[in-house]
Amino acid sequence: MTIIRKKLFIFRCGNIGTVTYKMLLKNFGIDGAIEYISQVLKENYKYKISSWEDIDKEITNLKNFGGRFITEEDNEFPKNNDDLPPILSIIGNIELLKKKSVTVIGTRNPSLNGLQYTKYLCRKWREKDLVIISGMALGIDTIAHEENTSNTIAVLPGGIDIIYPKQNYFLYNDIKNNGLLISSCPFGENVTNRNFPRRNRILAALGNAIVVTEAMKNSGALITTNYGKKYNKKIFSVPGHPLDMRYEGNNILLKNGGYLMDDPQILVDKIFSLSMQEEEEIPLISSINNIFNKNISLKDKEILKKKIFNFLSILPVSINSIIEYTKYPIGDVNYVLTEMEILGEIERYFDNSVSLIIKL
Repeated sequence: MTIIRKKLFIFRCGNIGTVTYKMLLKNFGIDGAIEYISQVLKENYKYKISSWEDIDKEITNLKNFGGRFITEEDNEFPKNNDDLPPILSIIGNIELLKKKSVTVIGTRNPSLNGLQYTKYLCRKWREKDLVIISGMALGIDTIAHEENTSNTIAVLPGGIDIIYPKQNYFLYNDIKNNGLLISSCPFGENVTNRNFPRRNRILAALGNAIVVTEAMKNSGALITTNYGKKYNKKIFSVPGHPLDMRYEGNNILLKNGGYLMDDPQILVDKIFSLSMQEEEEIPLISSINNIFNKNISLKDKEILKKKIFNFLSILPVSINSIIEYTKYPIGDVNYVLTEMEILGEIERYFDNSVSLIIKL
């Protein structure tokens, strides 16, 4: 049984994220993690257990589609961020992952000025051989990719074979043949609302810098920049007129410490100049996640789970806060949180915070 097959089985089971995936491998090993996850899901029969047939089908389908998986053990896998999904589906020029890059994002309904300036920036960065990363959405994303199709990476919100939006059929195939497509979703998975934050986290993690060319205050681009700040990324924002609502998000970023983007050379000087120090790497996922009590009693597990449910909301809270509230040790809390994540009840983040998943 191949390692990638086993790792994919773990990653596709339940609701396992990056933090819990790494914790399980550290505490159980690959085979032990598979056994543990299967047991948790069998005890909660309403949850679907990934089958080996599903895993084999995904591996075969991706290969036949011209793609492959990359994991943390591969040399090409980006090394500067601990929150990236541990397994990614890719199609295209994998060498692009080794090059300097900038994530360019913005509104789906840009103004003419926003479109033109995005084209200008990406054209200038293309001349510097910078890879343009974006999410292949309509508007700013599309323009960013189109200016650089042979040197661009598109991060998709569905399976790597799913063209979204449909209007970008030709762009998708152009990037597939000349650039690089990336997805963390299973092959064939349709786009859902829950996939967009995951896609945005990858966008924030991959680029050496993030540039917002036009965004309203409620734009998804600002969610991506929030992840970027946690990842110690440099955030650049194109300024807008204070009365122009289409640039309200841009101006908020500038107020909050973002770099002014009114000249493409600024990014090159700030991020890619040889005279600058190397980009600061993201701290490793905290060692708190390695403390894991496999021997917690059933009674304590049930009591602790109720306490955690009462404490959590859709807003992330730190694990330290959970420990303080429940009065249970770290190992017990980690064990119960891991089980809750497998069951799709919580989402866990690399900065040791947790939020409740509300199922409508």
